[in-house]
Amino acid sequence: MKGSCGLKKKDDCLQCFQEILAVNAPYGYFIDIHLTLFNSTDEGSAPVQLVDTLTGIIDVHSAEFAHYHFIADGGMIKLKTGHRDIRFRILLYWNEFPSLTSDFIERSVPSVYKPDSTRFPVLVTANTRVSATIVVNPVNDQDSRGVLFFDGPNWNSTCLGTGYTLMNNMTQFVSTGNSMTIIAIGHFHSAYIVLQDYENTKDIMEFQGLDCYMGKDCGDFELDGTNGPVVLQSYNPTDEYYKSEIMDVITKIEGDGKLDVYIGGRTKNGTNKIASYA
Repeated sequence: MKGSCGLKKKDDCLQCFQEILAVNAPYGYFIDIHLTLFNSTDEGSAPVQLVDTLTGIIDVHSAEFAHYHFIADGGMIKLKTGHRDIRFRILLYWNEFPSLTSDFIERSVPSVYKPDSTRFPVLVTANTRVSATIVVNPVNDQDSRGVLFFDGPNWNSTCLGTGYTLMNNMTQFVSTGNSMTIIAIGHFHSAYIVLQDYENTKDIMEFQGLDCYMGKDCGDFELDGTNGPVVLQSYNPTDEYYKSEIMDVITKIEGDGKLDVYIGGRTKNGTNKIASYA
């Protein structure tokens, strides 16, 4: 790790007006970053930026023990307070990926995978190519940052990106062959990975995920099908506390176009369509 700037100590915390930390992740390792801003602000430029090749630039205005991740070759942490009195705490942990010969979990499509913290690789196979999208509540966006997708049968394959990229860009990751590996390296509350065969999703232009808190209004979603089909995905397993099924309900539809509702993954023959609104 390299960094340079003028630092001064205040109340046992390092305060820095401008600093760039270059953090190296050797091959086979990932870095778990725990970040806290003790007096955060929404004014002006972000006091912390995290930069790497997977997620690009993440601006951080507030954080309380928030989790971020770098993989090889690492990334940069930019601290820039300007004239504001902002204090940071950054903890870095280097961890090894599972052995390439370690056990893994097998999945086929279509299916839904809920990441956990066991770090077992999940090998997904499809008849043609694997499509992966995400359903996550934006409030828990750190649940998506710790999910990594690799284009092949293990983590030694090209990294396609993180669940955070899927969420922000409302897109899908697609394998070049018939396999994809997923590894969860973070801490999770509610993130679901929807796995399908790309043959059934290749014409879809945008994927949004609907994940709400029980009994709460989910808000409004805008689906613009001008350039092609767009999708709003919802996944509701049995609630572990109430031991009951949970359902998302459409309460109002406005605008033009046609909305088809399917149960389960998308299919070419459409036999699982349960409703249509025009």
